[in-house]
Amino acid sequence: TGGPSSRVRIAGIRGLARLPAELAVERIRPALEDADRTVRMAAVESLGKMASPGGVAALILFLPKTNDDPELRKAVVDAMGESGAAEAVTLLVGLLREATAPEARPLRWSIANSLAKIRSVEGLDALRRLVDDPFLDVRVKAIQGLGASGGQEEAAFLSGVLTEAKRDAKERSAAALALGQIADPASISGLLAALPGDPAVAVDAWKGVLLIVGADRARAVEVGARLLEAHDWTRAVEVLGPAAQDPAFEKDSPDRAANARDLLGIALLGAGRRAEALPFLKEGAEKADAPPEVRLRYVQALSELDRHAEALALVEAMISQEAAGTAFHWSLRLRRVLLLHAAPAQLTVEIKPE
Repeated sequence: TGGPSSRVRIAGIRGLARLPAELAVERIRPALEDADRTVRMAAVESLGKMASPGGVAALILFLPKTNDDPELRKAVVDAMGESGAAEAVTLLVGLLREATAPEARPLRWSIANSLAKIRSVEGLDALRRLVDDPFLDVRVKAIQGLGASGGQEEAAFLSGVLTEAKRDAKERSAAALALGQIADPASISGLLAALPGDPAVAVDAWKGVLLIVGADRARAVEVGARLLEAHDWTRAVEVLGPAAQDPAFEKDSPDRAANARDLLGIALLGAGRRAEALPFLKEGAEKADAPPEVRLRYVQALSELDRHAEALALVEAMISQEAAGTAFHWSLRLRRVLLLHAAPAQLTVEIKPE
């Protein structure tokens, strides 16, 4: 570290940085040429945080003077990112073409980080190219940057990254979370498709789904229904729970809220949480237009809780309402026989949510 005088100069730089940029830049700029490296570093950091055109111009002019100091060069790149100045992007992209040696990995990471913060069209193009960088941590940072800065076009690109089997799990996990940040509903299918794969990727794919769903209860119901088709009971419970128990959703979309409660009951039963499932299934089964799947799941829940008499009564009622001779009529009669013999394990039915 520097001596007392350098500490005083650093304190002066940080004090000047609190002034309006038009006053501060010209007073801080000479410190870029200070003999003490710690003072130069402080000047670089302060100019970046001020985010002024004059400060960025000073950093751009100073960058060539850092060729022999990788750490200071990296600090300038970081400061350009902090400034958010689009005029720095072309320089950063050019620097990528120069910094190709193995020891340039930290610099390339910083460039990717700064491009993500600046958020320009040219920067997004550069980040897409960096997704194929030789260095894994740079690829991951570029993916994260696209998530923080991108839109639908970047979401489509990242969906491709997520599905590429040749990619490292860290890249695919980063892509899953980045898709969640962009929150394009079109990405949900790809994220759900990633759930049965690599467990490390699946964790972040599910986080991505939840980020996209957010507080959109209607979309939660759609996702929950798809999870039930895959018999992914635990995740279905997680996504359906808030929708099924949200008074505002009940008020605004009563039919969808009722569907959410039906599906939540099915998911809870599938997850083995029979007692919790029962109230939801009972509510659904007692509706005049109750889906047969819900009534049958209610029968299953009652039977698995050793409430065979109630289950049998419900099946008898369903038989009386169903036209004789249909496949479903014979299916109900079979369930009646099973209930009479107390064989609940064989009452399970395939679920096809509406």
